[in-house]
Amino acid sequence: MLTETQYRTFDELMDSVKLDLKTHDLEGMIDPQQLIKVAIRVNYELGLKVNPSRSKVLQVVNGKAKLPPDFYVLNFALVCEDHYESSTEDDKTYTEGKTEGVLEGIYLAQQYYLNNSLGNFTTVLDVPTGVTTITHSLNTTNLVIEAYATDGTLLSFEVQRPNPDQVNIVSQAPLQENVRFVIIGVPDTPTTTVTQIQSGGCPAEMVNDPFYHIPKVTYNTQGRRYESKKLVQMRIDKSKSVSSECMNLQSRSALAAYLKNGFLVTNFNEGVIYINYQSLMEDDEGNLLVMSHPLADEFYEYALKQRIYENLMMAGENVVNYLQLVEQRLRAARNNALSFVNTPGYREMQRTWEMNRKAMYHKYYNMFKSHDV
Repeated sequence: MLTETQYRTFDELMDSVKLDLKTHDLEGMIDPQQLIKVAIRVNYELGLKVNPSRSKVLQVVNGKAKLPPDFYVLNFALVCEDHYESSTEDDKTYTEGKTEGVLEGIYLAQQYYLNNSLGNFTTVLDVPTGVTTITHSLNTTNLVIEAYATDGTLLSFEVQRPNPDQVNIVSQAPLQENVRFVIIGVPDTPTTTVTQIQSGGCPAEMVNDPFYHIPKVTYNTQGRRYESKKLVQMRIDKSKSVSSECMNLQSRSALAAYLKNGFLVTNFNEGVIYINYQSLMEDDEGNLLVMSHPLADEFYEYALKQRIYENLMMAGENVVNYLQLVEQRLRAARNNALSFVNTPGYREMQRTWEMNRKAMYHKYYNMFKSHDV
């Protein structure tokens, strides 16, 4: 196939078919729900070449990354070992030092820092007998409270934490003046500054950097724009969900992964992975897609018409002549569509030529290598 693949939705295909069969459509004899499986079968007949090629970045957490819901076959995968982060195209901040490598341990270190980041609140109060309420701004119940007398002596009180913004000091002693309270708190639910990519990945693009003349990956998440220029191959085990031409099958990288039950399982804990894959024949809203090309359109339309007339014939309608005519046209349309889709491109022809040349060399010349001249 020598041209870029175009698509249209199943509803658009049905509108085209109904336009040709106006009478049957007006009489309510065409049920689109019965024809969806026909369009899906035609997609399978045309082969994997017609499936959309898409790119996304996945976030690895605890050695797993959720594959996109429309994932079908993996073309290749690369580990993003650094990234630029910026809110706009003109405002770039290089953060390689924060995310270098496959983030092994760095995500955990950031989480540890955030989980243990301390806030403090200090106030001086007179503490009478009974309950004294202190209102603070730490918004947490995970607190350490120390009380000091004017001479620096550490005092002891019973403490109650009714809500994240208050503590109650219960005193059994007489009035104590100018008691200094130091409250140290850790957030109950700390926020995180670690890049969060939604489960199933977010759309990404691989382009050539105009300055360094090297490929880079760009994507947007959480309202921020990220770029990665240090892309590292990883090794991926062979499976039915991995293309036979996937470069990761031949890689000897120490970074490895395999596909299982809708996840990419890796031998490292944290990281960001760019994947290119053939998706299911669906758009972003989950609508069924079909290939759009003059030769393919006839194949789809005659396949649907053939099923429509078949259903009408089984319902007792006299449409045998129409069915025979459509089946003849369907065979020709199918051959034309498959011939177009399976026409090899230049790169495919070059690979075939190289393969044949190597095979002929081993067959006719390689045997004479050890022969003394």
